[in-house]
Amino acid sequence: MTNLFINMFVVGAVVAGSQNVMAQSLSDADYKTRKIVISHEYKNALKRCDYLAGNTKDVCRAEAKARQDKARAELEAAREPSAKNHYKSDLTAAEADYAVAKEQCKSKTANEKDVCLKEAEATEVKLKADAKVKFEAATSSPGNTAETREEAAEYKREASYEADKEKCDVLAGNAKDRCITQIKRRYGE
Repeated sequence: MTNLFINMFVVGAVVAGSQNVMAQSLSDADYKTRKIVISHEYKNALKRCDYLAGNTKDVCRAEAKARQDKARAELEAAREPSAKNHYKSDLTAAEADYAVAKEQCKSKTANEKDVCLKEAEATEVKLKADAKVKFEAATSSPGNTAETREEAAEYKREASYEADKEKCDVLAGNAKDRCITQIKRRYGE
């Protein structure tokens, strides 16, 4: 019993004395541990998907992959924090969300599927534009940031316009013409 207390005391003293050394290696160890956890979470999520069928299974797998991709990108940004790495993380998140949305659209048909895909694309464009603005704000002069904001706003507007215009395709004749006219008016086309 006394050996146990002595060993605990020695281990405690060694740990306390080498805290600075451990702090340096902890980030690598923490990085490796988090990487392993992400991998295990992904594998477990895929196993849960195996009980599903059809598009539901495909969506489940896409969601698991998206979570893994996002977690890895966030981990890399946390390991080496920089505006560039956070930008990459934001882009990865946008692409992962888009992949899931595209998979969800596959269960739809005809115009409903087309609208779903255009909306998913518009959302990805918006997220990427926001990521670029955030990156520019962190790395550039205010003039460049303002220009990037204007460019991002234009990309977002175009993507939203295309998605809304797609909704008119289900209509025919005068109804379709009115729908397109309203959308053009709304977007200043």
